[in-house]
Amino acid sequence: MLSNNKTFANNNLRDVQKTFNDGICKVYEAEERTLTKYKGFFHFSNETVGLNTFFDNNVRGVQIEKAIGIPINPILSKLDILKIDDDFYKIIEIQTKDKKKPHFFKVLLEKDVFDYEDGTT
Repeated sequence: MLSNNKTFANNNLRDVQKTFNDGICKVYEAEERTLTKYKGFFHFSNETVGLNTFFDNNVRGVQIEKAIGIPINPILSKLDILKIDDDFYKIIEIQTKDKKKPHFFKVLLEKDVFDYEDGTT
């Protein structure tokens, strides 16, 4: 029998505590391939995408390249551009996940083929 070691007890932090230690993403507002405002940065965790979500977006013509988890915050918008390492990503969907603590956003990202000019300075 397979086991994932899930105890369903709140005293086991491994089961309920979410960590964001896979990298840092920077959040920008953009207008016509120019970054207009730097909004901040977040530590993120890599997430997985379910088959239904992946294929539903694929039918719409959207290729999900990456899914990340970030802490819930009021500054993130679906119109923002995220920069991870040297790559720019458009936000496809923001899902609220409240099964773990702290609650977090699962952000589905599509890699942007264009580079952005830095107009924030």
